[in-house]
Amino acid sequence: MNYIDYIILSILSICALIGVYNGFVASGLGFLSSLFSWLTSLIFYPLLSKFLVHQYPDLIKNLIYYTEGASKVQSIEEQALLVSSLTQEQIINIVTRAQLPPPFDRLLLYNMLNETLPHLTTVSEYFNYSVAYIILNIICFITLFVIIRVVCQIGISITKEVAGLPALKKYDGLAGAGVGLLRGMFLIFLLFSLVPVILTLAPLDIIYSLIENSLLGKFFFKSNIFTNFIKGFV
Repeated sequence: MNYIDYIILSILSICALIGVYNGFVASGLGFLSSLFSWLTSLIFYPLLSKFLVHQYPDLIKNLIYYTEGASKVQSIEEQALLVSSLTQEQIINIVTRAQLPPPFDRLLLYNMLNETLPHLTTVSEYFNYSVAYIILNIICFITLFVIIRVVCQIGISITKEVAGLPALKKYDGLAGAGVGLLRGMFLIFLLFSLVPVILTLAPLDIIYSLIENSLLGKFFFKSNIFTNFIKGFV
């Protein structure tokens, strides 16, 4: 265990205590609103990404300028190669040596193997555009989730103040703590969904090393319910 594990355990403990305080019903509604926000965001984030690309034609170019996805390719010669001329083994080798964090490595590999971006031809173009598209999709997914979750929480708070919420006759605090842990997991997944974007914009080996050596951190990073459902294109 390292600092990442201790931080995660602290967040889960705080969320469990909040669950005890709020009780099962209020905590359960909070968890259901998180689940609803996640499902709604999963469905609609592609539409938001497409809308932003259509509304702001220079958005992807600006993202490419700041992310420089092609700089991850090991050599200039490889950057100029046509993706259509490469074998599966060559593509896998190029993507692997780029050492991109998940989900960038998986989605970029998918894009190149299946040539899902027909308007692109070279390795550098695929790296540039794939990284930009993935970042945009992650940001749209997270933004939608946060907005919907906040609206739901406001509704729950109003209901609690106006009508009140019932409590279980037995084990209300214990049940609330259990649901609080689930809500805490949602929060941690949300925080870890930002890590790939940070590592791509400003590669910090120490952060990636801490996560790799963290039992809980590795789980929330590689099994992330946000980034694992992201597409590599718009």
